[in-house]
Amino acid sequence: MSRQTLATQLALVLALALGACAGGPASSVPTPTVTVVPFSTPTGLGTEAPGQAAAPECNPNDVVDALGPLVPYDEFSLSQNTIEGVRNLNLWFVDPGLDPLASGGAIEENVSVARLHATRLAHLLNQGDGCVASVFQGITALAVDRDYNAWFTGQIVPGNLPQAADPTDGDLEAAAETFTAGYTRTSETLSASRPAAEPGSCLWPEVRESLLSHFGDGRQNLAFYISVDDDGVNVWGQWDGPADFDILQGNLLSLRAELGCLHPPLDTFWTVYVDGTGATQLVLAVAGDAVRASTDEEFIDQLEIIYPST
Repeated sequence: MSRQTLATQLALVLALALGACAGGPASSVPTPTVTVVPFSTPTGLGTEAPGQAAAPECNPNDVVDALGPLVPYDEFSLSQNTIEGVRNLNLWFVDPGLDPLASGGAIEENVSVARLHATRLAHLLNQGDGCVASVFQGITALAVDRDYNAWFTGQIVPGNLPQAADPTDGDLEAAAETFTAGYTRTSETLSASRPAAEPGSCLWPEVRESLLSHFGDGRQNLAFYISVDDDGVNVWGQWDGPADFDILQGNLLSLRAELGCLHPPLDTFWTVYVDGTGATQLVLAVAGDAVRASTDEEFIDQLEIIYPST
């Protein structure tokens, strides 16, 4: 497998909730002793990852911050990370144009709409800041409906987007075909049959605010988002910190308390732990049952390392 192919696959894993494609067996984290420590402070920007030197005036975290106001959706997340030397701009957005109750031929139509809207948004961001094309080798997008069902995930190279500021629909449709697709929905969602939230449960907007509240105002490159796909309910979190597992473990124990009440119930919590430049240090996964376990020891014992593979 080439370095670029591996990087593309892992980027899709990290940004597009494709945990099953992470490559290599997951390994349990050998840390049975629980040590709760304070949340880490942001780590300073250091040396760029090999093969991904940004222009001096293009700080990746600052670029992400500058792009946020350009996104025309009420619910979205923007972040960036580097995996195997490839830096990606990662986008998650709730598209009100997607019907969570689509069935039959409308499923394929929904996927086409999601793919086109992801392309349009990627173009908008690429046009919005001249640093995007020089800093990021890929733009990953995850489009979900109002019930957070995933419809399309993929990665596109900025150079494949239309260069015109006001492209035609045909130009955007042609660019959409260059996406490397990670997931496209082929079956109906469970929105129609999903039971109502029980008393004491929490909906995603509330949970997300609680997760974000653990970090200081102005924290850069911080992301929490949700997607419901064929493997269930996935919540992804990304934040930076030092290369110290005790600190990361303390972060996780603090965050798990916010996830236990989520409706619909969580199936997998994914963590992307980066350094101050966005370089990925660890990707962890833990089952929803472990998040809701009665003890911290049970939770820690079921953490799995997805990246780097061992």
